[in-house]
Amino acid sequence: MSNVYCKIGSWILFLCWMAAASAAVPEYLVTGTSPSRLEIMAENELCGFYRQIYGRELQKIDEKEIDGKSVIFLGRTAFAEKHGIGPETFGQEEWLLRSVDDDLIICGGRPAGTLYGVYALLEALGTAFLAPDETALPEGKPDFPRFDERKAPAFVGRAIYDGIPNVLTRKGKIAQAASPEAAEAYRKWILRRRSNGRTHSIIQPYYVGRIYNLCHWPEWHTLSLYVSPKLFDTHPEYFAMDAQGKRVRPRSFTMRGDVCMSNPDVRKTALESLRKMIRKNRAEKPEDEWSVVYDVTRLDDTPAFCQCPECRKIAAYDGSDTGLLVDFSNYLAREIRKEYPDIIIRIQGHETHGRKRPNKIIPEKNILFRLCDTFSSRDPFRPIETAAVPEVLDYFDKWTAFGTPHVKMLWDYWNLGGSYFNPPRVETVFDAIRPDFKYFLRHGINALFIEAGFDHVSPQNFMMLNYFAASRLMVNPEEDPEKLADVFIRHYYGAEAAPVVRKYFDLIREGVRKDPQKPTSASVGQWRYATPRFLLDLYRDFTEAAAKAKEPRHAARIRYELITPIWSILINWHGCEKIFTESGITKKQLIDECRNYAHAHIRRFESEHPEKGDAAFEAKFRKAIFVPLRPEKFKGIPDKDFRMAVFSDFFAPKSLNSAIVDDPDSIQGKALKSANRAPAAHGIDKVMPGKYKFRTTGFYMSSGGKRRGLVLKEVPQDEKYHWFHIPGKITLDVKSNFWGHGWGINARTNHWYLLTYGDPADNTWDEIWFSAKFTGPAYVPGSKKENAIWVDMVVLTRSGKKE
Repeated sequence: MSNVYCKIGSWILFLCWMAAASAAVPEYLVTGTSPSRLEIMAENELCGFYRQIYGRELQKIDEKEIDGKSVIFLGRTAFAEKHGIGPETFGQEEWLLRSVDDDLIICGGRPAGTLYGVYALLEALGTAFLAPDETALPEGKPDFPRFDERKAPAFVGRAIYDGIPNVLTRKGKIAQAASPEAAEAYRKWILRRRSNGRTHSIIQPYYVGRIYNLCHWPEWHTLSLYVSPKLFDTHPEYFAMDAQGKRVRPRSFTMRGDVCMSNPDVRKTALESLRKMIRKNRAEKPEDEWSVVYDVTRLDDTPAFCQCPECRKIAAYDGSDTGLLVDFSNYLAREIRKEYPDIIIRIQGHETHGRKRPNKIIPEKNILFRLCDTFSSRDPFRPIETAAVPEVLDYFDKWTAFGTPHVKMLWDYWNLGGSYFNPPRVETVFDAIRPDFKYFLRHGINALFIEAGFDHVSPQNFMMLNYFAASRLMVNPEEDPEKLADVFIRHYYGAEAAPVVRKYFDLIREGVRKDPQKPTSASVGQWRYATPRFLLDLYRDFTEAAAKAKEPRHAARIRYELITPIWSILINWHGCEKIFTESGITKKQLIDECRNYAHAHIRRFESEHPEKGDAAFEAKFRKAIFVPLRPEKFKGIPDKDFRMAVFSDFFAPKSLNSAIVDDPDSIQGKALKSANRAPAAHGIDKVMPGKYKFRTTGFYMSSGGKRRGLVLKEVPQDEKYHWFHIPGKITLDVKSNFWGHGWGINARTNHWYLLTYGDPADNTWDEIWFSAKFTGPAYVPGSKKENAIWVDMVVLTRSGKKE
């Protein structure tokens, strides 16, 4: 009998606990007087979602009518004040949720605290803001929890550059001009995920936090805002001197240029430009919307600081080029503080030639550093501490130990789309997100700008899931990422497909985690787990899951996740052909499916000009389906023993004046032309300018840390294409490339790696060939053509391998 009474007693205690842990579902709403713009939005969001969750209206009443009712008190109410809650003591984004009997107080600081409190309530009820086109609601009518929390986001600054606005406006490469409804859904989504930064010049967010409230555009690479490149015509001395003693005009408003930071007139010009921006902002905006942060950062892709004697003196005194930037910025900070003591000057703690922190030149108290982790060394796939790249760890340790009086910010990188995702790869950065956020917080970094551009024609797998998880974790890094993934997968892809999607999501994560390669945001080789068998299984299972999905939107999203795997299959068809054809799946079938899924993905937002997205897709897809002409020299070699790279595989660095151009001399019709503008970069077997001392006529095939090379001591004088042989065999690893003329010539050949069962013979090649021509007087005396090296084909062959 005693056991029975114990069980009954335990059950009664459980019911009492449940009663204490939940409250009556409120039916009434009281709002504060004189609500702000975001507090009005908080009311609209609360009432709209309450209606969806509980199936009834939340009735708004006057505070005098509250007796006997269960009420939500939103904002600055007398009820909150009665219970000792003074919102004026809250931070700008801090919120409070407090249960009082069956009532709930939601309030917070201005501008965003009360709104964030509403979102905290909605998420506690089971709502999840997954994507612009998907919000998950709780199943059934949830119990109403009891609350006693006062919180703020863990990171003061939270912004993810996702690239989605590029397809919502007429700006950008794809320029689809989506419907106003799609743009509005995006604005609501970034507000609901508590992003408080600005990432696009056209689609303005509803709310920008104080640390990201800049009044100028661009918000980065901004030096031209202060010293216009137009001044070069009258004042070339305002601009940076190169190593040859020549003043250099910036390539564009945001790219490839610098100013002479030691020049007193440059400093005065920059200061006056800053004053004008501040005055204009404060004349046009109410005081509570004034910008206090102004960005003063160097232009993108700028190879070096000014080399004039005065600039070199400052850099030499400090022991770093960054010291020159700090000295220049300190002048602006000191002078502007005399008139505007609240203004903060934001500078970048890393540029191409400014990675070192300053040593002797101490930043002024109104200087804010934003660190910028270089994407050429940062592994975004594994946690920073797990990847243990010495350069990256040293960078964070030294800069964050340096300290500033203000918030430490970081510009970080994930797996980027565009040229860094060509060809596409099956991968995810999911497992690095939470550990890295905690690492940043431990190092005092509490404002993030994450560059994670979504590739709109070949989307990175599970990128929307990454955005969702990262947004939640920037608010609260203690959330469980696995639970976030479960919520997203179930609601975004549908309950029927969730087990299959989750299975491959976990397999991809495991494959990334175990792969021995050392990837970076800029360079990733083939993932070893993405074998032909893995790709076949994923293709079959996702195709079946999409066919069984009950909701068309779920089926479409599963097919979107197939775009990149199919693309990867086509790029690696030399390894996948056998297993797919034996399964009855043809290359044409895969091409048609990839094209259809991509065209549908481009149209996921209603658009005026989807054909422009289609054209962007076809330009990139060409590499997967293009069949180049086989040179006569290699026509007798079986396909399995022949690999060739042509213009569709070449990468042309614009900064080195390289380009893929039409060329009737080539049988392919196009070639990569390397026409470096520096005269010293041309000639036969000369040392090129720069710290790496490349040879002008040196050509190399590199893979797995090894390379085979050929330096030409003479070149053909007919300015026509000829074949050249690089001696020695090469065994390909997951990363490989052909390069020459410094980095002016580059062919990406990662897709040549054959994912098999570890037999080195599968990836060992006997001969390396390339086809090139040389034009201009540096190579052919008396030539009237431009100095340039042209490459149109790179070929690997072998004598044969047994099946």
